[in-house]
Parts: sequence; C-alpha cells; structure tokens
Amino acid sequence: MKILITGATGFIGSHLAESLKRDGHDVRCLHLKGDNTGFLKELGCELVEGDLRDRNSLDKAVRGAEIVYHLAALSRYDATLGDEDYYCMNVEATRVLLQLGRTHGIRTFIYVSSIEGRGISQDGKPLTENSPSHPRNIYGKTKFQGEEVCRGFFRRYHMDVRIAIPPTTYGPREYLILQRIFRPVSRGFFILFGKGEALIEFCYIKNQIDGIKRILEKGRAGESYIISDERPYAFREVIEEMARQMNKKVFLLKIPYWAAWTVAVFFELSSRIFKFYPFYVKETGRPPLSRPTLQWAVKSAVFCDIAKAKRELGYKPPFSLSHGLSETIQWYRENGLL
Repeated sequence: MKILITGATGFIGSHLAESLKRDGHDVRCLHLKGDNTGFLKELGCELVEGDLRDRNSLDKAVRGAEIVYHLAALSRYDATLGDEDYYCMNVEATRVLLQLGRTHGIRTFIYVSSIEGRGISQDGKPLTENSPSHPRNIYGKTKFQGEEVCRGFFRRYHMDVRIAIPPTTYGPREYLILQRIFRPVSRGFFILFGKGEALIEFCYIKNQIDGIKRILEKGRAGESYIISDERPYAFREVIEEMARQMNKKVFLLKIPYWAAWTVAVFFELSSRIFKFYPFYVKETGRPPLSRPTLQWAVKSAVFCDIAKAKRELGYKPPFSLSHGLSETIQWYRENGLL
C-alpha cells in the first residue's frame, strides 16, 4: 500500500516508517525543510518537503496515497508559542488534510492524537477513550480539537477516520525523556516527589507501533483507541527498574508533596525572569518543574485503560517494561548518549 506519514522525522513517526517499510509498504514521508531525513532516506522512503501551513505542499503529499497516518503537530507544550500557533498546526492543518483526503479518495485516515487531549483523571479512575476532556494546556486542548474534527468528517461524510491515542512513550531516538529521567538515573541520583507511588503510563515505542498498525488492520471507522503498555506503572517502579537495567545503584531523594509544590511555584516564578537552566528549559519554554508536572509525578492522574484496544484490535503489548528499558538503554549507550 502507498502510505503517507506526516511527522515521519519525529520519534514515533520514524519508528512507524521503519516498521511499515519492513512490512513491505510504499512509504511517503512529509517533512519540513531542514529536517534531518537521513534515517528515512536509508529506509528507502519517498520524501516530500512541505509544511502543515502550506495547502499546496499537503496536496502534493496526499495525492496518490491510499492511507494517511497524521502525526505531524506542534508536539508537547511550549510556553514560547501562542495559542494560535497550536490551533493552526494541530486543528486547522488536520482539517485541510482531511479535506484533501476526501478529494483524492484516500482509503483510511489515522490521526495520532495524545493522552494530553484527555488531560487528567477527575475521579481517580483510569482514562478511557470516552473520558471527558480536561486538558492541562493548549497542546492537549488542540489535540482533542483535532480529534473532534476527525469525528466530524466521519459523521458528515462517512469518511474512514480512526484515532490513536498514545501516552508518554519512550525508546531509541527519544531525547526529552533521556534528559529528564534516563540520565539522572545513570548518574545514580534521582529526585522523587512524594512516595513515588503515583501511577503513570510509560509505553515502549515497539508496543506503541504494534498498536498503531493494528488500528489500520482491525480498527473501526470513527473509533478511538488508547495504545499503551500492558498496565500503568508506579513512578518509583520505573526508576528502580531503569537503574537495575543500567546495573546502577540510584539514591532516591524523596521530597514531600508540600515542599515540592513550593519549589514548583518558585521555579515557575523564576522562569519568567531567568531564561536559562535550571530555571528555564529552552526546548520547552518552561521550568524543569511546575505544578502540572508535579501533578503527573505525584498523583495517579494520567493513567489509562487499554481494554478497548485489546478487545477490538487483539492488541497485547508484546514487550515488557524491563525489555523496553533494556533495549533503550543499549541504544543510548551505543550512540554515546549515556
């Protein structure tokens, strides 16, 4: 099949392209001018330069494709960007791609959203595909709005649109979690807020790709599917297993919630004045610690139920936490990153 991937130079997109090429598909990748496309070239992907804000380049990318995997977006929350930037890239560009998909007769359109579109659990129960949207920031808000656009095309035009909802995902070629978690653990010191018992999603990339591909193979039009590991993990469990896979002893500095909250407020205020680390992270436009981050690390607020994906897609995550961490750490070490 001729498959278009937007966002193929990104973390999840590059792994999806790699897997689909391995399966024998004809993969076309939309990329921004200046993106590092060396990996995709080695895979033998067809490359199309374009921009989500340029309808003509999107038309060129969609024309002739049978399947569209739409991953390109303003990913994660960046405080240096305006709300209109997120709306343009995450909502309107999705609408344009769907319009072009109808025009060119694509078979299936798969929108890769984010668990951030659901936000945080309001009742302490796992998030599901039907959980109401309570996003923590404009990124989550616009990713959910992108889902709504997709559902609108399904209802109005009976277009075969399906939605993947990934949570925090790690693996080779991922660099933000490398900086925030893997490297501190490799140095033998990690700051743990609270007791580390909060449940989180920490999905290995190969599990994520398996699920996303199953949405194309077995998913239903108009439906959404949360794809993650077999179960949520306690935050401390992830840190301790990571240390074990590194053969490291890690000292966990436990900070009570009230103290961590005070530090988070301090960092939030300081980041408005001091635009350098440790008060400000250039890549995200935010402080390294904030109250939303604290909420994720201390309270069981962003964890999921993958029962629907299991039931409808036959999805069973093939890789365990220990396997995923082992492969990721090996890749980081082989590439001089740990």
